[in-house]
Amino acid sequence: MRQIKRIIIEGEKVHNVGYRPFLLWKVREIGISNYDARNVKENGMERVVVSVGGEEKQIQEFVKFVKENYPEKARVSRIWEDPKPPERVMLVDEYDKVLAAEQQNTVVQSGLVMIDMQKEALRNQRKMLDKQDQMLEKQDQTIGAIDKLDVNVNMRFDNLDVKYGKIAENMEKILEEMKEERKEARKSMERILNAILKLAEKSG
Repeated sequence: MRQIKRIIIEGEKVHNVGYRPFLLWKVREIGISNYDARNVKENGMERVVVSVGGEEKQIQEFVKFVKENYPEKARVSRIWEDPKPPERVMLVDEYDKVLAAEQQNTVVQSGLVMIDMQKEALRNQRKMLDKQDQMLEKQDQTIGAIDKLDVNVNMRFDNLDVKYGKIAENMEKILEEMKEERKEARKSMERILNAILKLAEKSG
C-alpha cells in the first residue's frame, strides 16, 4: 500500500548544513520513488519541509530515520508529521535535478558575492596605497623643508660667525688703542711729575 507523508524538521540551524542531501541519500538507500524537501523560515525558526511517497514499509522506515538522525552541524528542536500531507510528490529523479540546479545557483551567487568582496578589497587596497603615496609625498616635502631650514640655519650661523669675527676684531683694536692711551697717559704723568720735582728743587 502506498503512502504519502509530510515531515517538518524545525530548529535553530537546519539550513545550509546538508540536511536535504542527507535525507536524499537515505531515500535512495531505501528505494523510495517520490521525494521533495524545501527550506523555509517561519517565526524566525528554520524548517525543512520533507514530502515522501512510497510503499508503507519504506515510508515508516524513512520517518523513523528522520526522527532519530540528523546532520552533525544541525541544531534541531523538534520534528513532527503534518496531518495534511500533499496529494502529489515529485519523483526522486526530478528532485535530483531541482536540487542540483539550486546548488548550482547557490554556487554562482556565492561566487558573485566573493567577486564583489574581492573588488571591494581591491578598492580598499588602492585607497591604502593612495594614502601611503600621500604620506610619502608629505614625508618628502617635510624632508625638503628640513633641508632648507638646515641650509638657512647654517647660513645664519655663518653670518653670525662673520659678524662676531668683525666684532672681535674691532674689540681687539679698541683694547690695543686703550693700551696705547694708557701708555701715553703714564708718560704724560711722568713728565708732569718730573717737571714738578724740578720746580721744587729750584725753589728750595
